[in-house]
Amino acid sequence: MFQFENANGHFKTYVQGTREVCAQLVRQSALHQHLKIEGDAVFQNEFAKMAFDSLIYRSSIYKKSVKCNGTVTLAGPSKNYFLDDKEKHKISFLGVNVGDQLSVPSYKHLFVSRLKFDVKSNDDLLVANYVLANSNSLYVLEKALEINNEAILMVRKLTVRKAFKDCRNIFKVVTFLPKYQFILAKTITPNKFFVRLNSKKEIDYVFKVMTTHELE
Repeated sequence: MFQFENANGHFKTYVQGTREVCAQLVRQSALHQHLKIEGDAVFQNEFAKMAFDSLIYRSSIYKKSVKCNGTVTLAGPSKNYFLDDKEKHKISFLGVNVGDQLSVPSYKHLFVSRLKFDVKSNDDLLVANYVLANSNSLYVLEKALEINNEAILMVRKLTVRKAFKDCRNIFKVVTFLPKYQFILAKTITPNKFFVRLNSKKEIDYVFKVMTTHELE
């Protein structure tokens, strides 16, 4: 269903040989979930848990990271992002006072409950780590800012509808709102998404990965 190769490459690491491919995918996915549960029970330190996750999912261990309010961590290289007055005003409605700061650090990676999201770039449009959920809304992550120990996300909202009547995890994108808005990272729900792009390289469909609890 999805025409991208990056995520397919991730799933390919679950498969050895050509026999019973579906069974291998299910078995490896269940194993990863079980290891994650065991890691939660063994490791108490949040950064130790993240390091353990990086071993399970073969992801990077970042040299630089900042623990923010809630179960939120910003990681990776950072750059200064200069805020204008309108942006400061919008952020103030979140209960965060920017004060006289002219710039704030902007990070490439975001961890919410140890689920990783990436700031969208033109190089990774086919990787859906930049799609996140807040309540009943879907957003594309444009920037992840750290302001007074609070992770503030600059996002653009996706207006969606159910793609099929009886399917609760596949959404058709109706509009991709051009205006940016700000939300608190600690309000993000820990869900993972894949996307399908149309011929114009725009997000066409969003697929929510169902958790074990939701499948029960």
